Amino acid sequence: MPSVFRLTAAALVCAILAVFLRPRAGEYALLLGLAGSLFLVLSLLHGLGTLLDLMQELSTLAGLDPLLLGPLLRTTGIALVTGLGAQLCRDAQAGGLALTLELCGGVCALYAALPLLHAVLDLIQNMI
Repeated sequence: MPSVFRLTAAALVCAILAVFLRPRAGEYALLLGLAGSLFLVLSLLHGLGTLLDLMQELSTLAGLDPLLLGPLLRTTGIALVTGLGAQLCRDAQAGGLALTLELCGGVCALYAALPLLHAVLDLIQNMI
């Protein structure tokens, strides 16, 4: 997993270059921002597998049902991807698209959390 300092430095270099590019060639500044974001996300993929393995091991040790951990991780992933996409849309001066993406992300997160909601309903029904 790359150092947070290296990731921050890469992001700052892209941001500074984008500031200089924006007045002359705004479309290239946007492409630079997208490329920088893609680089940062791809840099984290290697460590993501290790993190998921650790989460799986912790859920096994805690006795959690794997069917409940999956929706939690999916919902978190949806929130992170939606937030990144919405911010990129805002950077491209597409605020309406960013809001629509956030709304879609919320609906997708609720859909991904349905197994958790069913488990809560089952628990409530068993208590009554």
